[in-house]
Amino acid sequence: MSLWLMALHLFNFVAPAIGLALMAGVVEIFSKKKRPLAHAFIASAAMYFWVALATLLLGLAVLGRDGKMLTYAGMVMALGTLAAWRHR
Repeated sequence: MSLWLMALHLFNFVAPAIGLALMAGVVEIFSKKKRPLAHAFIASAAMYFWVALATLLLGLAVLGRDGKMLTYAGMVMALGTLAAWRHR
């Protein structure tokens, strides 16, 4: 596998975590207006990204394959739990 294909495979593995983290960060900006906009977005999106990435890696370790729907459902549940905890 070439370096380019390896980078594409890694990006495709991380892409759902990036997408959900960005969406959750935008939603959090519109729901809370206590902090400056840029700082709130960057901090919340980074936190959501790391939780989503950890869930993807856990799903890969437990199930042995990436891209399983159970892993994606777990990622959505983990991000939803984090969002509910941060919103209270």
